[in-house]
Amino acid sequence: PGILFRSGLGPAAALRALDIPVNSDLPGLGRNLHDHLLAGSNLYRARRPVPPSNYQHSESLLYIDGSSSRPQPEIAIACVVVPVVTECFTAPPVGEAFSLMFGFCHPESRGRLTVTSRDPKAAPLIDPNYLAEAYDRNVYLDALDWAQRIGAGPALADWRDEEILPGPGVQDRADRLAFLGQAAFTHHHPVGTCKMGQDELSVVHPDLSVPGTQGLYVVDASIFPSITTGPVNAAVVAIAERAADLLLNKPVLVPHDPRLAS
Repeated sequence: PGILFRSGLGPAAALRALDIPVNSDLPGLGRNLHDHLLAGSNLYRARRPVPPSNYQHSESLLYIDGSSSRPQPEIAIACVVVPVVTECFTAPPVGEAFSLMFGFCHPESRGRLTVTSRDPKAAPLIDPNYLAEAYDRNVYLDALDWAQRIGAGPALADWRDEEILPGPGVQDRADRLAFLGQAAFTHHHPVGTCKMGQDELSVVHPDLSVPGTQGLYVVDASIFPSITTGPVNAAVVAIAERAADLLLNKPVLVPHDPRLAS
C-alpha cells in the first residue's frame, strides 16, 4: 500500500493532504488490516533442563474450535521449548522454562496503514487496532483458558514445575485481559490492506488489477479480504500461481478430485 499511496492511488483526501496528485481515488487502500494474534505466553518453569529443538523450537501445534461456533478452528496453541515473552516481561534463561503460545485465527478487529510523507524512506503509520472488538477479547480469553488447561494437565506433569505467566494471582477477567494486552504480539501474518472484491472499499478487482490503472496488479497477502485459518504462505503461493495464469490468459484449471482418479 505504501507504493500505491505514493503513486497517487488511495483515499483522495489523504493524498491531497500530503500534496500527492490523485490518480485514482481508492478509499479502501490501507484499511482492513488484520493479523493472527499470538500471546507470549503461558509460561512454565521446568522441573528439569529443557533440551534444544530441531524444529524451530516448536514441537507441536494444536488447532481447536474452543467455544466458537464457526466452521473453522478458532484457537491455536503451540508448545515451544524456549521461554517466549514480550518486552513487557522478563524471560527465564533458555533451558529453564517452556511456553504454551496461544492465539486465535479469525479476528474481527480491523486496523489501518497509511503513509505520513511523500518520502519513500519515511516509515508508514501502522495501527493494527488489535482487540478492538469484543469477539476478539473473548476468544483470546478462551485461548488462554485452553493453554492453561493443557499446561496444568497430567501430560506435562513430568516437565512442569510452576506456572510463571500469567501466574496464579491472575484470576479475574479484568486481570486476565490486562495480561493479554501485555502478552499480545503479531504472528507475522498481516493481510488485507489492498482488499480484493467488488465493493466500495475494494482495492483490486477479482482479476487482481487495480481500478483506474492499466497493467497494474497486486499479488500478495494484502489482497486477502479475510485471513486464512493457518499461516498465509500457502495461500500467497496459490494467488501468485493464479495471477500468472491470468496474466498469460490461461483457462481456469479444472478442479481435481483424487477420489475420482482411476
